[in-house]
This record gives sequence, C-alpha cells and structure tokens, in this order.
Amino acid sequence: MNKFIRTLLLFFAAPVLLVIVVVTLYFRKDVYMDFGPYPNYSWKYYFQQLDDLSTKKYLQSEKNYNSFILGSSRSVGVYGCYLQTKIPNSRFFHYGSWSESIGAMHQKLWFLDSTGADIQNVVLYIDSDNTFHQDGSSFSQHFLFTGENETMYRLKHMKTFLLAKDPDYMKILLGMDVHGEIFPNWKSDKITNDCQHQCSAAEISKYGFRNQTHRDSVKIDSMLNVGFLYPRKSVPQYSGDQISEIEEIKLAEISEILKKHHTNFYVVITPLYDQIRFNTRDLNILKQYFGNRISDFSGINSFTNDPFNFPDRKHFLPMISKIMLDSVLNEKDNTRIKL
Repeated sequence: MNKFIRTLLLFFAAPVLLVIVVVTLYFRKDVYMDFGPYPNYSWKYYFQQLDDLSTKKYLQSEKNYNSFILGSSRSVGVYGCYLQTKIPNSRFFHYGSWSESIGAMHQKLWFLDSTGADIQNVVLYIDSDNTFHQDGSSFSQHFLFTGENETMYRLKHMKTFLLAKDPDYMKILLGMDVHGEIFPNWKSDKITNDCQHQCSAAEISKYGFRNQTHRDSVKIDSMLNVGFLYPRKSVPQYSGDQISEIEEIKLAEISEILKKHHTNFYVVITPLYDQIRFNTRDLNILKQYFGNRISDFSGINSFTNDPFNFPDRKHFLPMISKIMLDSVLNEKDNTRIKL
C-alpha cells in the first residue's frame, strides 16, 4: 500500500511541479506588465494591447498631463512632443490604441475626466473604416474600462498566454530570443508615450521628412506589381452611413466632456488608401457636436493619390500626420475655446 501511495504521489507530483514552474516563470516574465510598476510601458510583444499599456503608463505616471491624443494605430504618427512646441503650455500624453472605436475614445475621455485631469487639448483621429464599426469596449482594454475584476483580468491574460499554441510563447517564457512579427519591441517616450521614438530636439527636427529608403521603394513597387496596392477609382466614392444612435450618444457625451473643460480640440478624419470619402450624413452629425473643429482628409487628395504614402495600404507615413497637424493648427485658434 505504501508503495502504491508513493507511486501515486510521484504520478501527480510531476504535472503539479510543471504547473508551478510554468506559473512562476509567467509571473517573473510578466509579459502583459500586469504586476508593475515599470519605468516604461512600451509595446514589446505583438499580443500586448497598446491601449492597455497606455492606461497602465498613465496611472503610474506622476506627470501633470493636460493634453491627449486619441485614435487608432494611425495616430502613431502624431508626435506629442511636436505638438508641445506648437500649442503653448501643453503637456501631451499619447493615449495609444489599435482599432479604436468612438465608444473607446469616449471611455478614455470619461476616465480622464473622472480622475480629475485638466483636459485642455485633445487630438481625435477618426477613421472612416473602423471608428464607427465597433462597440465601446474590447478584450484588449484595461479592467477599469471593461468593468471586470482586476484578478479576473490578470487571470484572463495568464490563461490566454499559457494556452496559446505558438512556440514563440514558450521561448518568451524561457527567456529565449524571439524575432520578427511577435517582437516589435517599440521604444515609446517615457513622458509623452509617443510611439516608436524617444522625444528629443533631433527627433522633432526629423519629423515630417519622408525618410524613405531604396528598400522601401522596392517593397512598395513590388506591392504595386502584385496588386496589393490596387488602382483606385478616379470618380469620388463615399462610405455608407455608419454612425448609429448609440454612437451618436457617445459623440454627444464626448462633446459634453470637452465643453466642461473648455477644451481646445481637433478632430481629424484620416486619409485612407482606398480614397473613399467620409459619408456626408455622418460628417453632418459630427459637425453637430464638433462644429468647425473638424478637418476631413478622406477621399481623393494629394495624400491619397500617392501610393508611396501608404507602405502597408492601411497606415500612412508620419510625415502625413505632421502636414495635417500643421494645416489644422494654422487654421484654428490655439486658445481654449468656449462651447
């Protein structure tokens, strides 16, 4: 009987020990940066979510931010450090995300308002292909936005990671090097949270230059040849109706938050490779809440005519953001407006 018990214990001890080792490695590696604080919260692995990291970074920061950039991955080309040189007394935080819905933007502004932030300046990037195609929350968001328990939020991260079948996940857990798509290893600025660069006078001076290498040109030429960068129609095309009643409520609540803080804000409708113009009916709805603070760069124009401005067909070069922002800032009064 004693031999049987010992055998039984050994049988169960191996998997239990393995689980303990794996969970210990997971906590030590902390791939989702759930158990900080950390000096910086940069996007390191592709399965990390940018808005989740941004929220953690904002909560840990002791900086007194008063200006915010909201939008999808297309807002990556907006440099908060550059805007600080253009808008007096602004202290920008780039609240980065991926496919950002208007509901998610509303949640972030509500969160900032609830924490007592002085929301003096806001840049909103609106995408005609996804801003109004999603609900207000997502798997990626911080538990403060999803309403779930913090422990469950962390357990969800652990379950997602440990049950993944990607061999690179185990390499990460074991401290081995990983490369390629799984390891973008961005270096965001510690203060502004600008993506893919560290703020400096030298970096700002380079902002707005195409900086396209011969390799980039060859790649885009190849994409043109295989049809990935397809020819667009020469006749203007418009998107269908997008803004739902629920989304219009979110727009109204965003407008109220901006009014409350007398925010100086800029709404930028981004240019897309497909050259489809933002729907007129939806544009009129936006005007109801944002007035003349809207700058529409969708459709056929000098940005979208050049396929070299869209190296992956989905995103445009940072240079485009710089030109758009200069245009917007030159047209608008940079003082805080009363709505």
